[in-house]
Amino acid sequence: MISKRWLTITTILAFSIVVLTTLHVAAQDRAVDLEVFIAEPTQDDHIELFFETGSEDSTAEFFFVRGTSIDDPVFTSPSPSLAITVTYNSTPTRFITAQGNAGSGFTYDAFDEDVVDGQEYCYMIGEREFDSSVAYYLNDIRCATVGDLAVTDLAVTASTLSGDAGEMITHTLFITNNGNRDQQFIVTVPNKIWPTQVTSPIVFIPSGGSISSTVKVTIPGGASNGDSDTADIRISRQDNAGQPPNLPPYTITTTVTTQVGDSVTYYNYLPIIRMDN
Repeated sequence: MISKRWLTITTILAFSIVVLTTLHVAAQDRAVDLEVFIAEPTQDDHIELFFETGSEDSTAEFFFVRGTSIDDPVFTSPSPSLAITVTYNSTPTRFITAQGNAGSGFTYDAFDEDVVDGQEYCYMIGEREFDSSVAYYLNDIRCATVGDLAVTDLAVTASTLSGDAGEMITHTLFITNNGNRDQQFIVTVPNKIWPTQVTSPIVFIPSGGSISSTVKVTIPGGASNGDSDTADIRISRQDNAGQPPNLPPYTITTTVTTQVGDSVTYYNYLPIIRMDN
């Protein structure tokens, strides 16, 4: 006959195992150094799932768990049996073989094609270790709506101005958000040569709205007539998870041509003296 004391000890041990298992999953939330995870709608009405690791320790494979909102119960009780099929390297699969190691990570780019236009989907990454234990990225759930293409339709004007050596030239750019989502954008000039400053590097543009942004370029004092600097103005979406991958670079080109003073031609007129013999 089993004593009450033994039943109590057995119950405590069983409960401890459950708690430890739960803590193991939570503790494994950062088993991989996850640097970026982005869920982004594509132009062909799919969802792109991009993530990048900084390092991977004893990781065998990754998979995605999907819900219809960030509060979906699937995220409180995830399981490898709930792994969805995605397209990775042009092949449908439920599990993506890990490519990184403890010293270096890897970049993964998959697509969820089993989606409906206009529907929001949320994703969480699952990770299976070589010892068959499973971990989940509980704090990194990403959501996206199929067809919600906020950054696929920007219109930007170009600017070409001239000035004298040492002068500061102000370019005014007009940016229109033709996408279907209000969005905040970052304006940068990554490949400038002459001193260049973006007056408002972060701009908010509502859907269908337009704003003006100024870029100031200082022409060097020693520039010669005809010198110029062509710089790309890169406009990207501001995202808490990082810049989405594989999106068209929304760039314009500005050109400044230095003019050193005005070219003036002077003529000397000499009197004509007629001497009669």
